[in-house]
Amino acid sequence: MAHLFKIAEARGEKHANAVFFHGLGGDAYTTWQADRKHKATFWPGWLAEDIEGLSVYSVGYEAPVSRWRGRIMHLTDRATNVLGDLLDEPSLANGAFVLIGHSLGGLLIKQILRTAQSEAESYERPADFLRRVEKIVFLATPHAGADLAVWGDRLRILVRPSAATICLVRNDPNLRDLNQWYRAWSNHQKIPNLVLTETKSLRILGMIVKPDSSDPGLAGPRPRPMDYDHVWICKPTSRRSDIYTATRGFIEFPIERPIDPVAAELQKLAAEVARQKGVEVAPLLAVLVKLGEKGVREEDIPKRIDAAADKLIELRTENEILRRGPPALASISEEVQALIDKGDFDAAPDALGRGREAARTLRIDASRHEALFVAQGARVDSLQLAYRSAASKYAEAASLVVPFDTERQWGFLLSQAGELYKQGDEFGDNDALIEAIDVNRRCLALTPRSERPLDWAMTQNNLGTELSTLGERENGTERLLEAVDAYREALKERTRERVPLDWAMTQNNRGTALSALGQRENGTERLLEAVDAYREALEEFTRERRPLQWATTQSNLGTALRMLGERENGTARLEAAVDAHRAALEERTRERAPLDWATTQNNLGSALLWLGERESGTARLEAAVGTCRAALEEFTRERAPLQWAMTQNNLGNALLGLGRRESGTARLEAAVDAYRAALQEYTRERVPPQWATTQHNLGIAQALLTERLGGTAMHKSCRLCGKSD
Repeated sequence: MAHLFKIAEARGEKHANAVFFHGLGGDAYTTWQADRKHKATFWPGWLAEDIEGLSVYSVGYEAPVSRWRGRIMHLTDRATNVLGDLLDEPSLANGAFVLIGHSLGGLLIKQILRTAQSEAESYERPADFLRRVEKIVFLATPHAGADLAVWGDRLRILVRPSAATICLVRNDPNLRDLNQWYRAWSNHQKIPNLVLTETKSLRILGMIVKPDSSDPGLAGPRPRPMDYDHVWICKPTSRRSDIYTATRGFIEFPIERPIDPVAAELQKLAAEVARQKGVEVAPLLAVLVKLGEKGVREEDIPKRIDAAADKLIELRTENEILRRGPPALASISEEVQALIDKGDFDAAPDALGRGREAARTLRIDASRHEALFVAQGARVDSLQLAYRSAASKYAEAASLVVPFDTERQWGFLLSQAGELYKQGDEFGDNDALIEAIDVNRRCLALTPRSERPLDWAMTQNNLGTELSTLGERENGTERLLEAVDAYREALKERTRERVPLDWAMTQNNRGTALSALGQRENGTERLLEAVDAYREALEEFTRERRPLQWATTQSNLGTALRMLGERENGTARLEAAVDAHRAALEERTRERAPLDWATTQNNLGSALLWLGERESGTARLEAAVGTCRAALEEFTRERAPLQWAMTQNNLGNALLGLGRRESGTARLEAAVDAYRAALQEYTRERVPPQWATTQHNLGIAQALLTERLGGTAMHKSCRLCGKSD
């Protein structure tokens, strides 16, 4: 059981909370105390005395080295347990967080952050906690495990190592996975870290955490070696100790962040969008911060800023309606507009709530005005990426509209479905997608095709997109078949003659659903339909008119042609796939959209690989190797781990194809290395089908390599397959 102890209240106005996490065999107090008989050596208390505005806490939990002294939770369970305590503590509801961990405590901090991130996709409290994590201190933390844990694991009958000890085994894959996650998260969030490492050995046991394990591999200053062993690195004897001065200075001094040229460019972009669309720049900058907190891809931010500006225009339009209404509402709507123009999205909801209450007192149009205030609240939530909250408010606005005003109801419900779709699409929330589908079907009942044909068609298109997104995540074909039907219905009114660009968009969407269907079904019928749909879309999505949509559709066409070429004889379809991907790269440049560029490079590599397998020579296979390696320049393991693994596997396939046709072992050895790299992220627990496929490919490459090396060279082969001589 974990306990959160409040060590000291902040002097003056509180700015931050320092929270200490102990290691194996420690507790909330003695871990941090140089002399157990003298409480004056308890240095967490010194920090509260020396740093104004800092509250200090210490977390205690069972962490024995051996099960002879009790059974305890595994690291992941303990993290969930402690995170709940931190979120439930009222005095921690405000102020930044500085997290300080010794040994196992440092690993617990990382797991708490990972657990919070997974929960932050659906709940606000863990999201708020993550936003307030400002600095982290690691004292002799075994990021790659500790040799003492290996010793305990080998002597498990005598020592009976606890769950906490077992999880610290040197090179444990779970620790490696946790550190890879933390490295990517911390670097992306630009969290300052102070890493202090031990340099002295304990008697008998030696050095517990070696230098390579105590270095988490983070961007920023290097780990600082300290002249202490594993026990004394967390027990400074005085305020003059370098352990204490380093930690105090790290907490006390302002965060020094490197100049981020990308952020500067995005701020310029926000200012330019604000100028072009006639909105204030402050709310767009607030949106920019929120997009960064949520880890939105840099290349996706421009369109998100553009969409945010459109939402600000909608808010202004609604406020104009309210300002022209009853005097009781006019002043509140002006206040709301002023807050939004300042980007103060935290204060706006209170003003909107007062506006709603004022609207309820009206004798005429009370529900209509109340619905407008509620809908404005939904737009403010959406600007902050709180999609579920926005969807709930749009549903409430729809319920306030008088029953016969079906067009206004449809508008609010359509917005509700849109927010639910964004929640499902961006955060992997399948339940939100199911809800969006249900709401859109309600919208169809409010939108007779005979009376409002284009609104009906738009609703059918949106329904198809929701069904297609969900269908790609689920097994089977039922959702995808429904998506194709919805797109076909939409095209009955979204004709090329009436709305050419909307027609092209729906054709592209239909092609995507058909392509996903074709991948799951036998034969080529669906894939042929997908190719036709993409080619029709390209008749309106021309490069001159819509360059990025043209490139996206070309890339989609290339993927469908490649899958079709895999099932047919000859090379014509594969040649066409290569041409389509190369065309897409003319607009999907690395500078404009680096991850989309990498995706297309990887897809081009797949098409070239299939061509190379069917043709003689090695030119196509060499080209496939080149495109995969190009993709890996953007698909880094830290930035896009699963895409990195996918591209490593494709690279291995291309190298294996070359290795079969060439003499020597260099290509086969490189293929083995690529497959082994892929398996670092393609784990059995995470993506079992990809893990199995890559293991199979690795086995083939190793078998060929062993055969080519022959008996006397077997030791070299053993090194590649991870066995010792």
